Amino acid sequence: MSHIHAHVTQHRIQTFLLISFILGWIVMFYGIQLEEAENELGEVIIEAATFVPLLGVIIAQKGHMRRRESGIRWALPGKADSKYVFYAWFLPILLSALGAALYFIIIPDNFDPTVHYLTSGGTNHLLFTILRIIIFVPVVGAITGIGGEIGWHSYFIPQLERKYNVYKSMIICGLVWGIWYSPLVIYGHDFGTGYWGAPWTGIITLCVYFILLSMFFTWLHMRTDTIYVPALAHGTFVAVEQFALNFTKNYPVGHILGPSLPGVISMIPLLIFVLILVKNKVFEHHVHHE
Repeated sequence: MSHIHAHVTQHRIQTFLLISFILGWIVMFYGIQLEEAENELGEVIIEAATFVPLLGVIIAQKGHMRRRESGIRWALPGKADSKYVFYAWFLPILLSALGAALYFIIIPDNFDPTVHYLTSGGTNHLLFTILRIIIFVPVVGAITGIGGEIGWHSYFIPQLERKYNVYKSMIICGLVWGIWYSPLVIYGHDFGTGYWGAPWTGIITLCVYFILLSMFFTWLHMRTDTIYVPALAHGTFVAVEQFALNFTKNYPVGHILGPSLPGVISMIPLLIFVLILVKNKVFEHHVHHE
């Protein structure tokens, strides 16, 4: 890569990160303040923060969002992508279920067989909740999460690949993404509060989880050449990653070990899946084209 291209890439990365962090943290802290004041708008504001990385891309690219300029894969999924649409929808559900099962095998005393958080509203409420998480929430999550998906994985990683190999790029992306998200961890999102080493152990754990997710999403980007399949996976992970907390006795006490998917124990199946991808060298067949 020429010196001019290297300078342009460096400038784009810096602009993207500055916008994402400064504006993103302002939006997050404002949303957190509203939440602490029990204002329902707080959750909406926090959700809006996920679109800030998209704004960072637009500004870094000066509005040039075509694939040639940005590297973002805008094409809709084709027939050949069908199985990866299935993977994007159901692998997060499977990995979340396996992670929760592993957690409860190791820590059985925290399992609530009555599932009183879900069954308190009756059987119809339980079935509606499960269907909502499997069908409705992933689609909505794909729409609301596409800003972050464009920013972190469809743009930031390809920019990093112009300087680093794909493995280092995915690791850097996961770490930066985790640090970007850290204000929410400090205020109890993902792991609650009161766990050992809070909030630092929570931030480190989430960074590891986001590295694994970055690798999972990059695998889908590489296999489908479209942003929409990874966005669906993003939405499904958002939908299911906290669901297993409904089966615990002590929710919402700090739960850094699990059974929610980002927990230390419950992310192990996701780790194993990513290691299988690495072992099969799926990332080494990928060459980023400018």
